[in-house]
Amino acid sequence: MITIEEFQAALTGLSQLLPMSRQMTAPALVIAWDTTPITAKQQLTPQSLSFAVSQRAMDPSPPKEVPLHLSLLRYLYPLRNDCAEVERGLRTDLAQRMAQPDRFHDPAPAREEHTPASARRLTASGFWHPSMLTTEELRAHVQKVAEQVERVRAKGDPGTSLTTAQEATARMIFERALQGFWPLHHDNIAALWVLRNRKWADELIQIALAGNTPAPPPGEAVVAQLLGGSSRW
Repeated sequence: MITIEEFQAALTGLSQLLPMSRQMTAPALVIAWDTTPITAKQQLTPQSLSFAVSQRAMDPSPPKEVPLHLSLLRYLYPLRNDCAEVERGLRTDLAQRMAQPDRFHDPAPAREEHTPASARRLTASGFWHPSMLTTEELRAHVQKVAEQVERVRAKGDPGTSLTTAQEATARMIFERALQGFWPLHHDNIAALWVLRNRKWADELIQIALAGNTPAPPPGEAVVAQLLGGSSRW
């Protein structure tokens, strides 16, 4: 989260640095703060704000019709029609960009950044990969898996046993669900594993919600049709 003092100091410094720019007055700074999306104020840090300021200063083709304070959001959020979409969350590659603050990074979005998830998942080949999900989309998916786990537990243990091999497979299926490959309702042995390993499953869910799930294997694809159909649970 950024404070109004940090925000106004950044704008004041930037307005003094840019050629042909006038220093912002106190009333203008207040208006800029009030018209900045609340979500952005909550999500930004002094470091990301500083990065946006440096990017605006280095931009060879800055937006001419966008107020200075809103133009900063273009370097931090996915774009649509050249405008920042704050409601979609910070760019998925923002950390990588901020790791190189001394060079200009084109704010134009990567193809997967501006394509809705529903369109990305179903490709011509019928396959998709979790790497195509934004951070917010993956978090929402994990939350749905957690809700499915609660529904599984509400139905109770059917008493079916699993072999050692099935236990390992079921755990892998559950972990892949948390990585974003699929929802849980497509596999009954995963449901049994969740019932038999309550504490372990809860720990994995919390880790996934914190964004610390193991990275999906590169290039591994899963049939997109797995996302459809009704739950058997």
